[in-house]
Amino acid sequence: MLEKMGWTSGKGLGAKEQGMTEHVRVKFKDDSA
Repeated sequence: MLEKMGWTSGKGLGAKEQGMTEHVRVKFKDDSA
């Protein structure tokens, strides 16, 4: 859907393409007390 609107891989989102280009990493919390 985004590619149909002109976005290409590696660019950020937003009016000036200033958004994050990499995903947020998931951290698992091992807090089994």
